[in-house]
Amino acid sequence: VILGMHAKNDNPEIQKALELGIKLFSFPEYAYNQYKDKQRLVIAGSHGKTTTTSMLMHVLKSLGRKFDYLVGAQLEGFNEMVSFSDADLAIIEGDEYLSSCLDNQPKFLHYKPQIAIITGIAWDHYNVFPTYDSYKKAFSDFILSIPEGGHLIYFCKDNELSKLVMKFGTHLNCIPYSEAPYVQKEQDTFLIGEKACHKLNVFGKHNLQNIQSILLASQLLGIPEAISSEAIGNFNGAS
Repeated sequence: VILGMHAKNDNPEIQKALELGIKLFSFPEYAYNQYKDKQRLVIAGSHGKTTTTSMLMHVLKSLGRKFDYLVGAQLEGFNEMVSFSDADLAIIEGDEYLSSCLDNQPKFLHYKPQIAIITGIAWDHYNVFPTYDSYKKAFSDFILSIPEGGHLIYFCKDNELSKLVMKFGTHLNCIPYSEAPYVQKEQDTFLIGEKACHKLNVFGKHNLQNIQSILLASQLLGIPEAISSEAIGNFNGAS
């Protein structure tokens, strides 16, 4: 039985499953069990998770790379919001919200990624994180959950996040990022790549930050910057 946060402790199906000794998973715990033998890349952060995840999925799909995914929105070109297959790579949107009524740890603590992106920290989900310190602890715990020698790509202009990375990420290869290099011409934004400029279908500094994190992550996945820059030019945004 797989639980989301919609079910409460007194749910009769949960009670019956416990009575019968049926295994109960929170959804992120179940997803990890499907992905545990794969390379896992998790995108976390208070804002921009879905957009950044969908950007990377777009790049991989446009290059014909096979991968599994877990994302929080229905994306153009993908029939589902989650995929379990025989691919050796899983792209996961890492939500800090609690896992289930029986599992009160943040969802992203289940995934133990070899590569992670954190887009920034802004106090959210006040109902389960009543103080800013409790919210920040979710992210410090996430940083600590990344296996030693893993890669952490983080938005370095977020001072609070940078402090957490410096304190809790000493076991990791930490890669800072800010906005991707760009030029604005009238109403169009162009990404400045190593070999060419690529017109973007999205705009604004938040998207340029997301793009830069994806270019760095793509390189860790063996995709040259010139190729990922060209692919990101065709990205139309997430719902």
